[in-house]
Amino acid sequence: MAALNGQDDMVPTDRPWRGRAHVYTQGGALGGTPAKLSQFLLHQRPRRFHFIGHGDVNLGGQMVLGFTGPTGELQVVNHATLAGIFSPVASSDGLRLVVLNACQTEDLGMRLHQAGVPVVVCWRTSVEDTAGRIFGTAFHDACAQGISERDAFNRAAQAVRLQLRPGHNGALRASVPMFELRDPAVPADPALGYTPLPAAAGVPLLICADGVFLPNPPPP
Repeated sequence: MAALNGQDDMVPTDRPWRGRAHVYTQGGALGGTPAKLSQFLLHQRPRRFHFIGHGDVNLGGQMVLGFTGPTGELQVVNHATLAGIFSPVASSDGLRLVVLNACQTEDLGMRLHQAGVPVVVCWRTSVEDTAGRIFGTAFHDACAQGISERDAFNRAAQAVRLQLRPGHNGALRASVPMFELRDPAVPADPALGYTPLPAAAGVPLLICADGVFLPNPPPP
């Protein structure tokens, strides 16, 4: 898990974000428990928070985030508890954005938005790991350039669509799209005419005061 914070003094070594970032990881000194997350949010008060992990742990019928306890055991809490963790730091001048880069996090995303987080990015479906990394990196790179979250969301979707891999377009060798932004439960359309057919990246969502948004579709 990582929190991106324009006020912090730690910069991740793998990405040249203009904004500063404090990294909160399951293996780091802060631990990965819900209690440690609560302490982190209250003490660091980040502007942006990015979760990377499992979002589809079934707890009483809810798909919840998976946390790691001190001895490596799974720890889970329900949506109401997580909303209570984020709510005290969510305001127009506090936590502005939460990115849940994890499978099936729409319900939790809605709950966090209702708890006061102005903008939440999440996934309606399962998310393919490589596609999720591409999406998250492109999204934060765009935000670091001062672009709005809505536009950054669409740039991130486009970055996933622009990933190519070797294949064939009809009888011709060609680099063809690696991913489609679709539900993994829905097969690719064979009528696309190229091989291999694109893998399902998943379906990302942006939740904000103006509504719930899917990525802009590509031009016809």
